[in-house]
Amino acid sequence: MKRVVLALGGSIIAPPGDPDPQSLIQWTEAVKEWSRDVQPLVVVGGGDPARKAIDLARHASTIEDDLDLIGIAATRLNANVFLTFLKGNGVDTYHHVPRTVETATQKADQNDVVVMGGTVPGHSTDYVAATLAKECGADRVVIVTNVDGVYSADPNKDSAAKRFDHLDHDELIDIVGSRWTSAGAKTVVDGPCAKYLKQHGIEACVVSGRNLTNVGKAVRGRPFDGTRIGGKA
Repeated sequence: MKRVVLALGGSIIAPPGDPDPQSLIQWTEAVKEWSRDVQPLVVVGGGDPARKAIDLARHASTIEDDLDLIGIAATRLNANVFLTFLKGNGVDTYHHVPRTVETATQKADQNDVVVMGGTVPGHSTDYVAATLAKECGADRVVIVTNVDGVYSADPNKDSAAKRFDHLDHDELIDIVGSRWTSAGAKTVVDGPCAKYLKQHGIEACVVSGRNLTNVGKAVRGRPFDGTRIGGKA
């Protein structure tokens, strides 16, 4: 069975405001359905809880690695929440959140679904998803976020921002850069991830998490509404 890595933005699992258990139930039902066609390996981001904790800690420290460790802890908390919902829905999962890509790859040979968060400082969970895709031989990375693709500028700030349906890896790097910026940085795709995707020729899709049917199309390798990175235009 083909493998697909899902990079779920923290806003999907832990949106600002009150928790939304119904949304998580819908997500777990979708992952369960997709697992009939592909093997989904899930990497969960930190979202609003991570950014708030990092912003608070910045009053005491300017060491980015220390701040990043706080964000990583938040991603693992979110991953454990999502894992609990999957197990509650009867999905065959590894019952712990792996701390390394190597462990996640090993457990993927034994379970239908593996859920993990961040690993070490210096990059986002998107980068973790890209490295997991390479290690486990996944067909693609599906980056699920709160925007519907990669834009020429922030669409929330620039009404003239253009969404791209397809980008090659170099074009993506031109837009997002290739460097890590700071702990808790809010970007659609971070620089190290974009660079890693190019180095290893990994195809990626960027889609909005608001439409599960559309996310499912990207997961299954069908035409979808969003941005395809690499692969055929």
